Amino acid sequence: MKHVARARSAKRAGIGAAAIAAISIAGIGGASVATAFYPTSVAMQGVVKSQYVDAFIVCSEDAGVETVILTGRSATDVLAGWPGADDATYKVVESRMDSRDQGRLGRAITGCQAELEARFGEPIS
Repeated sequence: MKHVARARSAKRAGIGAAAIAAISIAGIGGASVATAFYPTSVAMQGVVKSQYVDAFIVCSEDAGVETVILTGRSATDVLAGWPGADDATYKVVESRMDSRDQGRLGRAITGCQAELEARFGEPIS
């Protein structure tokens, strides 16, 4: 009897594993199709000193990152999270990118900050 019980358990485990594998494959296929047609967009906000914001936007756009200046409530909310930041001294920028290229574009933004800080001799944010 022990032999029969083990065989039944093994058979149930095999069926269960096959069902989980089928569900997993279907889920992966659905995710890849959705990702292919609807890539995720990432938006990052930060502050830049007003006198350097145009140079930062040019540098980041040249690197392939869509960058815009935020105004109104969106800007106020971001500034509230930055100690000592006010709208007279800083502008709020939002950098937008495709998540599939986030690593490279994030490094490009960091490179722009470093390049501008070296050029101007002070932190830009």
